[in-house]
Amino acid sequence: EFDLAGKTFMMCTKGAKAEKEEGLLRDAIRSFRKGGKVLKALELLVQLGKLKTALRLLKDDHKYLKAIEVLESNPSFTPPADLSIETFIGLAAAQHAAARNAVTDESGRALATERFLLVASKLPEDEEEELLRRYGFRDALVELLVKRRRTVEAARIMCMDGKALEGALLLDSGKDDGRE
Repeated sequence: EFDLAGKTFMMCTKGAKAEKEEGLLRDAIRSFRKGGKVLKALELLVQLGKLKTALRLLKDDHKYLKAIEVLESNPSFTPPADLSIETFIGLAAAQHAAARNAVTDESGRALATERFLLVASKLPEDEEEELLRRYGFRDALVELLVKRRRTVEAARIMCMDGKALEGALLLDSGKDDGRE
């Protein structure tokens, strides 16, 4: 019902005067939202340049990755703090960390982990590492530290995780960054 109403409002905008068109588009957005067609409503909001409203819609609907995508596609837009890319990254990370812990099948856990790591990689290095620590992605943190040539730190984490031999082999491999 609401989807049909939204489409009807959209059709009515064709040939409508500018002042009526905006009202018809607002009605279409409202109808799509009520009908659960959040992405269709989002498309219209972005088209109208109503990015703040679009981001609130995505936040309310827990579509944090889509919100990040909208913000990255509109770099000249300066959102309020509660709709910033950093806010959405934090929300998305928490969402995917929770999903990883809630899912029992291995493929679901792998997908949640992959999405978490993708979101975390959008942060500055120090914040990315903190996020990995906070949510217990220790293997990913070790891998990241090795890639960044911080093997002493990576080896310490491996030792704390009961992987002392692997940590020692890592240090012995010559990939050490020289820090103690």
